[in-house]
Amino acid sequence: MAALAPAGFAVFIAVLFIGLYLNLYGLPGTLLIFLDVTVFSLATGFEHLGWKVILALLLVALAAEAIDFLLSLTSIHHPPVTRKSLVGALLGGFLLMALLAPFFLGLGIWSGFFLGSLAGMVVMELSRQARLKSPHQASWPKMLGMIGQKTLKGLWSLAMIFIALTHIYD
Repeated sequence: MAALAPAGFAVFIAVLFIGLYLNLYGLPGTLLIFLDVTVFSLATGFEHLGWKVILALLLVALAAEAIDFLLSLTSIHHPPVTRKSLVGALLGGFLLMALLAPFFLGLGIWSGFFLGSLAGMVVMELSRQARLKSPHQASWPKMLGMIGQKTLKGLWSLAMIFIALTHIYD
């Protein structure tokens, strides 16, 4: 049974990355992060993460999703999900993660992945916007609103990941 522990931990970390990535596209990544941490806690017999931490993560996830939902009701830009934006976000995430990890270690890995993914998605969306005729382009305030919304939800997700990993590695 102990031989499966590294594989289980690798899956746990991969799902955290997926949850962080899903936030860029308006999907409930914070809830996925919460569920991932909860399943990890159950699998480890609450050895590292107790019910208080899990409850705190649930409250953070619900607050992040509620704020994201309220912001999505405003007139900010909602970019379509395209293959180019998905690939651009992944490439940007892995690139910035690789650049920041040697200097900032774990913080560089997680924040680099998020910020790089956000930058990659924004670059792909700006490229798509440039091909549109002027009346169909999103205004700069709407684009900045979109970036702000995604940054806010990403910061909530990063906070959840840092809280969980801090308790696991403590």
